[in-house]
Amino acid sequence: AGRGARPGRPDPPGEPARRRRRPRIPLDTRAAVGHHASMFSLGRLALLPNGLRAKFIAAFACMSILPLLVCVYIILTFVFPFSESLWLTSTILLLTMLIAYCGFHLMDEIVNSIIALSRTARRLVPHAAAGLQAHPGGDEVTAIKQSLSTLAEDVERKTLKMRQLETTDEKIGIFTERHLRALLVEELKRAALYQRPCAFVVVRFKSRPGTDRILADAEHGTAAVRGLAGVVKRYTTKIEKVGRMGPAGVGIILPECNRQQAIQTAERIVEDAASFSWGPLSAMADWGPEIAVSVVSAPVDGVDPAILIKKCLTSLPA
Repeated sequence: AGRGARPGRPDPPGEPARRRRRPRIPLDTRAAVGHHASMFSLGRLALLPNGLRAKFIAAFACMSILPLLVCVYIILTFVFPFSESLWLTSTILLLTMLIAYCGFHLMDEIVNSIIALSRTARRLVPHAAAGLQAHPGGDEVTAIKQSLSTLAEDVERKTLKMRQLETTDEKIGIFTERHLRALLVEELKRAALYQRPCAFVVVRFKSRPGTDRILADAEHGTAAVRGLAGVVKRYTTKIEKVGRMGPAGVGIILPECNRQQAIQTAERIVEDAASFSWGPLSAMADWGPEIAVSVVSAPVDGVDPAILIKKCLTSLPA
């Protein structure tokens, strides 16, 4: 085997033992070439990405170079032999070249804008760069489309994650249902550890045709739940926890409260809600809300939070 062959493998027939290797251009030489190329107008074209550069050259050839060659052929064939003045012919030729250069310059500005946008889009979605580069036949416009699509998916995913991490419903001013359930788990653990009672109350609007139509509207439904939460907060302190429970309900965690005490609190909430001023909702003809409540307590009704919540929701009046 020759010196250039791989160990353990014979040279193919007819191939010389020493393979020729392409000489490497030093880094300083390549840098100097790139610097001098950038001084010319076509140097910028050479620096463009491959996909769009090929389309750009093809478009420039179709719109400028080919018509220019045709024009030169016509002038050489039909004008020079019969023309008494070369100045007029030269002027026409120069104007044609100037128009071609203007078209080239204009298209170069458009392409540079597209490439700048593509690079910005790739920087916004850095983890998608590998997928974009691996896409065969793609150019910068395709890269922009893919980058913006990926960016939109990232924003939607992060927004969903942020909503899952939120602890407070800003529109209502109480805890989110997810966080309220987590708080109930902690309170039940504490109650079991110290052998203390803990109650859970759900307050919500009864299902009625007029009430359901109003609650179905996002703005009116938010205002109604906000008002119900305001009624509930009148009977809670910093120890109790109030949060969303379903689309039209409010849940209350009552530590150090047995079942009888929780029932008394729930009854006062219902009485107060009957005389509560619901603001603009009170002026609506279909608005006549009825409040339903349900109470469970630990350890009487169990100590598992999921079972307690399910039992509380299923026992609510329709």
